[in-house]
Amino acid sequence: MKHTLTIIAALMVILSTASLASSSGITRRTTLNTAGCGPGGCHGGSPSARTRVTVPQAVDGKLAVQLGGTISLTLRIEHNSLSFAGANISVNSERNGTDAAGTLAAVNNGGLRLTQGQLTHSSPRSGSGGVVTFEFTWTAPRTEGTYYLHAIANAVNRNGGTSGDEWNWLDPIEITVSPSVSVNEPMAAVPAVRLYPVPAHGDVTVSAATLDDVVQVVVTSPTGERVFSTTTASNMQLVEFVWAGRTNDGTPVPPGTYSVAILGRNTRVMGRAVIIR
Repeated sequence: MKHTLTIIAALMVILSTASLASSSGITRRTTLNTAGCGPGGCHGGSPSARTRVTVPQAVDGKLAVQLGGTISLTLRIEHNSLSFAGANISVNSERNGTDAAGTLAAVNNGGLRLTQGQLTHSSPRSGSGGVVTFEFTWTAPRTEGTYYLHAIANAVNRNGGTSGDEWNWLDPIEITVSPSVSVNEPMAAVPAVRLYPVPAHGDVTVSAATLDDVVQVVVTSPTGERVFSTTTASNMQLVEFVWAGRTNDGTPVPPGTYSVAILGRNTRVMGRAVIIR
């Protein structure tokens, strides 16, 4: 009986330690070819679509950074009923690969810590309105190429266990690193896309230099959702388009700051439109 009690006590210590380790962050779970937070991970079950993981700065699932440049990013986690979340973030040289690329860094008071070249939470982070965010930066390597931002997030109820929690992956984001880019507004002295008026009640005139005869205009919401897109012609020097501040089905968009991207074979630039009502 004494030996049985000793074994039970040891198991309780092990389980308590594992629970603590997960609540203070875990790594190596970001890529889609791992168990994630499921079987063999820290939480049971499969990915849940109720937990939505996005990076609002990405346009059509892509980012662009100069060689050695640093970009500020946000991991956004949404869940209708769970108001706490944890995360694991990595950037790899291949999609679902294991080799780290560039340098991730935690932002002061951003709720993350760096371990094994990846970022993870220090403790479950609370949010507001069903949204939890983690701020971080990534410094690109000085080798030109394509890299991949991976992340996994777990929306939790903080009941001390794993039941009732729901996790999901970020759809991997492609990062293009090249000698010069203009897609990433923080990297440029001025926005590559000119927009006016700012702010606007409705119509926003969008213009940009381009070498393409046809380009795509893509507008994404503050949460990274595409709200409008169209294809328009240019004169191979300048493209100009008027966005009515509406979605493709004609619904006025809510007030907020929207990313407006001009995309073509030789063009990939972005600016910001501010809508007020």
